[in-house]
Amino acid sequence: MTVRRLGILIAAMLALAAVGAVGAAGAQAVQFHCSVEPCRVTLKPDGTGKTAHHVMTVKGEKGEATLTCGQLHGEGTSSAKTTTELTITGIEYVECTLAGTAAFVKMNGCDFLVNAEGYTSVGCPSGKEIEFGVEKLCTVKIPVPIPVVGLAVKFHNLGTETKEITAETSVSGIEGTASGSSCPMGTGAITGTYTTGNLILTGETTSGVMASAWWE
Repeated sequence: MTVRRLGILIAAMLALAAVGAVGAAGAQAVQFHCSVEPCRVTLKPDGTGKTAHHVMTVKGEKGEATLTCGQLHGEGTSSAKTTTELTITGIEYVECTLAGTAAFVKMNGCDFLVNAEGYTSVGCPSGKEIEFGVEKLCTVKIPVPIPVVGLAVKFHNLGTETKEITAETSVSGIEGTASGSSCPMGTGAITGTYTTGNLILTGETTSGVMASAWWE
């Protein structure tokens, strides 16, 4: 697998996430922490409403369309209690629509490499890229790397006795190509902005027992 830096987040698209009042990482050295090792980090929705959604606005020759997914799943494992980076694998966007029509998002084996300072890269198998759209009607392909300027993810700690990390993702400058007989934004070159991507990062043992995870 080739990991190529995007100079950002999340996500991202791809991965990988996001939430509430957030603190950006400064110049100081910040890290992800867990109360156990190895530590499995699981992506959870931020609630059940709009804060759990992942939204990307796509612009093309015919105008603008919105890709909305109800949830984002994925997980990563750190062998130590402290790490500066997490690789999020098994990424799955679910409950997706494009301009109100049921849609798909295919990661095609691509992973997110999330840095504690808020910069994220996407790693894809050779020749693979991210795809989304409506089956048999419209397919958008997003090549990697994605040019992104600035921090893409902001982190904030949640909880006291058992801690979790909330993350908020925002990515602009996404470029791709749309094809098909019925793309609401048109075909050809498209640009995208990942406007909403809220997640909760939960730490647990490899057997699934809840642990604390925090960022500082």
